[in-house]
Amino acid sequence: IRVQIDTGSSDLWFPGTNNPQCPQGTATPIDQGSPYQDDFDYCLRSAQYDPGASSSWKVDASAPAFNIEYVDYSFATGSWGTDNVQWNDVTIDNFFLASAQNSNATSVFGIALTTDESSNEGSDAFQYPNFPQRLKSDGYISKIVYSLYPSEDPYTTSGDIDITLLFGGVDTAKYSGTLEVFPLDSNYDLAITLTGISTDISGQTSVASTQSLSAVLDSGTTLQALPYNIVEQLAYNLGGSGETDSYGYFIVPCNYGSDDHITYTFGTKNINVPVEAVVSSDGNGNCALAIEPTNGLTILGDTFLINAYVVYDLEDREIAIAQAKYTSTENIQPVISSIPGAVRAAAVAAPSVAASATGGFVTSIIDSSATSPA
Repeated sequence: IRVQIDTGSSDLWFPGTNNPQCPQGTATPIDQGSPYQDDFDYCLRSAQYDPGASSSWKVDASAPAFNIEYVDYSFATGSWGTDNVQWNDVTIDNFFLASAQNSNATSVFGIALTTDESSNEGSDAFQYPNFPQRLKSDGYISKIVYSLYPSEDPYTTSGDIDITLLFGGVDTAKYSGTLEVFPLDSNYDLAITLTGISTDISGQTSVASTQSLSAVLDSGTTLQALPYNIVEQLAYNLGGSGETDSYGYFIVPCNYGSDDHITYTFGTKNINVPVEAVVSSDGNGNCALAIEPTNGLTILGDTFLINAYVVYDLEDREIAIAQAKYTSTENIQPVISSIPGAVRAAAVAAPSVAASATGGFVTSIIDSSATSPA
């Protein structure tokens, strides 16, 4: 079953085969109505889970109903239970997951902190060992840590981009410069402090923000979301007039040089994102800055992550980050205690807007929900 790997949530759940959100006989993706967002495919049979066809599914009658809602207002409701889950060569027996009887979203494979599990809410709240925790307790990895990085150059690749998810290890060949470690801003979100944003257009550097923001590094979000005033300033820096399109995105020119980029600063660590990664065409000759303006929420989704090498350390509550290097060379090392080759970043101002083992690792190439800007 195709799932969306999500560092912004913590539960594994699947839409069911009798979903009332799917018209009778629907077998094509559901149009989201925006040229900048991928269509949903939760009504495809290949994206659905039928617990009645599984001999190992066991509903947990003692658990409250499963209920989750995301920032984009997609939702799922259903039942908690256990089943045997296989992912490449890994098999986790009696894994706790949810079968959704009503949902308007694609299957989500949440791999964030257990404190962010949807079961933590309400008077009958509870926690359970999610997938990263089970990988350690079942002996597949030594530490609850994983790396997320592009498997190929997204700017020379047509179509979907392959992303590597490496549990329990780090590939030191896949990033350039230093891998710097930052503490999480929150006990719930995989977020670190973003201290600045600037643009470099035709060699001219312009500041868009010096505000400290708690930024969630979220693989489950295709685009990015930043406070309205910052997105507006970015659009001005890119040559826009401040006008927005019918979807609320700022209109900007369509053509930029290959060296034009946006720099995201975390303390002294800079991650450069080519402008072409965040400028999208509506197909009619008009272009927009595909970053969603918000009232304060900051999410760095796939259009940021395809440019970065990110290590999520769920045990020590840290994230390490570096500029991605697009290469076929590999140098994978298991993480036993500290992250190999990583250095601790200097302390940064708190965000003003919130959010004995021999060693082993588990790796897989996954299809990103991001589409190549090439």
